[in-house]
Amino acid sequence: MKSDVCVFNHIELYGSKVSSIDLSKIRNVNMLDLSYSSISSLDVSKMKKLENLKIGYNTSMTSLDLTNSSVKYLACQNNLISQLVVSGSENLELLDFSSNTSLSASSIDVILSHIDRPTHKATIGQFYAVSRTTDSDSAYNSLISKGWTISIGQVL
Repeated sequence: MKSDVCVFNHIELYGSKVSSIDLSKIRNVNMLDLSYSSISSLDVSKMKKLENLKIGYNTSMTSLDLTNSSVKYLACQNNLISQLVVSGSENLELLDFSSNTSLSASSIDVILSHIDRPTHKATIGQFYAVSRTTDSDSAYNSLISKGWTISIGQVL
């Protein structure tokens, strides 16, 4: 029987000049590395086994939607992402937004509050960002008390 669904467990386009990628038929990938690439948009909604997503140092992507994703490790440091949606993503354990000045402090507040929710599956993790506001003090302190390592450059 012929299938039009590709089966991979790892895709690495590190440093690629590719500006777009169709992942709609990719299902079983658990690691996707698009660091230093020119990808401008990304749809991982069909990738239910994706756990590790690296998009650091990407100068083309400005938004990322991880709604209901299975991603555990998200590395999007030093890029232009200013809009990030993580609602329903309950497995996030490592989030690296270091040197990403495009993601606002209030966006970081929302993400911290999301991963502090009781439904979030990761009981311990790491979080790196440039800034946050005092609005996320409660979530920040709660995550620290749970054993999370959080490094944030400044509190506004």
